[in-house]
Amino acid sequence: MPLPSSILDLGSLTSSNSPLGSDSVGSPATVDDYFRHVQSVLRQESLLKSWERRGDTPTFVSGTAFTVPGNQSGFFSAGRRIRVMQSADTYGTINSVTYTANTWVGVTMDSGQSLSATMSEVQLGIDPLAAAVSALLMSFLPLAGGAMSGPISMGNQNIIGTKVLTAYAEVDHGSSGAAKSVSFSGGQFGKITLNSDTVLTITNPPGVGHYQLRVIQDATGGRTASFVGLSQTKWLGAASQPALNSAASGASLLTLYWDGAEWTQTLEKVGAA
Repeated sequence: MPLPSSILDLGSLTSSNSPLGSDSVGSPATVDDYFRHVQSVLRQESLLKSWERRGDTPTFVSGTAFTVPGNQSGFFSAGRRIRVMQSADTYGTINSVTYTANTWVGVTMDSGQSLSATMSEVQLGIDPLAAAVSALLMSFLPLAGGAMSGPISMGNQNIIGTKVLTAYAEVDHGSSGAAKSVSFSGGQFGKITLNSDTVLTITNPPGVGHYQLRVIQDATGGRTASFVGLSQTKWLGAASQPALNSAASGASLLTLYWDGAEWTQTLEKVGAA
């Protein structure tokens, strides 16, 4: 038998106590209130396929925060969607959770919406289809591939069977001036143009690996560069920093390896001895 369109909870009318909401089954006193309540709960849950009802009574704090009793931080987790039952149903996304005596929940409400003191229940999103289909599709890559919209952490796991790994671009660090700091946080491969005798500070990179900086003379040439942040005793094949290609528009490749604590590096002229 399909669930009816509505079931009233613990009603005093005979018709309200019927599974179908219309049949006469006797006076209210002869109907088991427990089963009547179960019927109502089942009906409500059938309408809530996308939302989890925890049963905790929320306490209003502000237009963007509320508390629930006890430690509920495992359920009210950051990033989870919420549906708030108040004078008008309201929706938002949890952005922070802390627990002391109660669980404090901070939320980012949907545009034009806010929590109110009339809130009586908070339901948690459990079905990804509760989000817009377009947003859902944008959250996953198809089997055929696509463009990532955020970083990936492999958690110390292998990447196996790759064919070609390429960089997105060579990062242009612009002109050097008399001093400049070079960071590889924007990419492992970069270039810089020397337009003055300069001091280049090489900052620590995001992680262990190989990095490269192409050092290019401007149209005048003859610019010098010294490096801060590199171990001056760890030049490959040289006891001290090798000379740059000094020709106008001449290039040199500074190739570096970061072991997690310090650099090892080599400097080679391009097209020159």
